Amino acid sequence: MSDNGARVEKIKNLKNQKKPDSAMIVMVMMVSIIVSISVVFVAEVLYLMNHHGIVHLSHVFSGEPKRLEDINLIVSTAFQGSIKSLLQFGVLLILINPIVRVAITAYNFKRQHNKCYVVISLMVLVVLLISFFSPDFI
Repeated sequence: MSDNGARVEKIKNLKNQKKPDSAMIVMVMMVSIIVSISVVFVAEVLYLMNHHGIVHLSHVFSGEPKRLEDINLIVSTAFQGSIKSLLQFGVLLILINPIVRVAITAYNFKRQHNKCYVVISLMVLVVLLISFFSPDFI
């Protein structure tokens, strides 16, 4: 009888644990999306205020400057006041969201002592990190 009571109590504890974990993931994702969208919005407003009336030649492709292709340069020039870098920084914040979510999920599985899902989450995290930080790797 006590064995069944312990199992029921363990199931109740697991159900109660999932709600705060999923709520934490939802809260982190909502805050990060709001911050990244705000950064992109501010950058777009600043860009439009500073570049109104400029006609862009769409038939001439010139590519992006190197400072908008390297993550370190994007971050450093965004904080120095470059509007295009600030826009790229907002896009980077949006792209980082899946990495953060998988990392939080792996941590939650570790807290639940679910080794199989920890390993799977960490493998997904490694793939995301490799694809994000070294796109030429794969």
